[in-house]
Amino acid sequence: MSNLTKEGVETKSVNKKRIIDTEKQLAEFYSTLDYKPISSNAIAIYLVLLRIASNTGWLEEFKVTNTILMSKIKNLSISALQRARNELITNNYILYKKRNKSKRCFHIFNYKIVF
Repeated sequence: MSNLTKEGVETKSVNKKRIIDTEKQLAEFYSTLDYKPISSNAIAIYLVLLRIASNTGWLEEFKVTNTILMSKIKNLSISALQRARNELITNNYILYKKRNKSKRCFHIFNYKIVF
């Protein structure tokens, strides 16, 4: 059984929820940027994903389309999104599960984003 959040993000009701301190998560994220810098697009995507994760009640896994992510960040092309997403994955900020063309899952770790 799937549900949609107000952003149109699909969640599964069997998914586990975590209690996350958003302020602590952001402090950890910005502190990590000091020694593990990433691009401004990657930062923007991380922050959007963090907000979406918060709106899902901090589910361990949720699905969000590239279109939704691109709509949240002005002038972000699909190639820029893919580069930034790969940067977040490579630097262990997020997990990303590519399932099929329409279903992609993200996660936030530590709570760093695992998407």
